[in-house]
Parts: sequence; structure tokens; C-alpha cells
Amino acid sequence: GENTEQVAQRLRAFADTIWATESGNTITCTHNGVIRCLVGELLGMPMSQWFRLQVPHLEPITVIQTREFGRFV
Repeated sequence: GENTEQVAQRLRAFADTIWATESGNTITCTHNGVIRCLVGELLGMPMSQWFRLQVPHLEPITVIQTREFGRFV
């Protein structure tokens, strides 16, 4: 298995290659552990606290990306 840092690195690589190159809307589907890492990072939380995030099952999470300000949840 991966630790949190490894998941976060894989997530950043995905976001930088897929989301950064797309010009329109995209849909990405993954499991709660990855979503928890994404939300924790976008909220600027310390990685050691990401496990505390409550990610509801089957509920959509929207990430907005702007050229000027980056990504937001």
C-alpha cells in the first residue's frame, strides 16, 4: 500500500498532467482516500490532519481551477 505522501504525489502528478492540459470540464472518479488527500491539500491543511476529513460516500466534490489562482474545492 501507499502512504499519504505517495498518494498525494500521485494525485499532484495526475492533476498537473490531466487537469492542467484540459481546456473544458472534466469528470474524475476515485475512492475516498484519494479525495481526502485532494480536499486536504486544496484546503491547505497539514497532511498529518487529512485523516480527520469526513468525505461522504457517493457525493460529488467540485474542484475549480483558474489560471490565475490555481485549484479550489
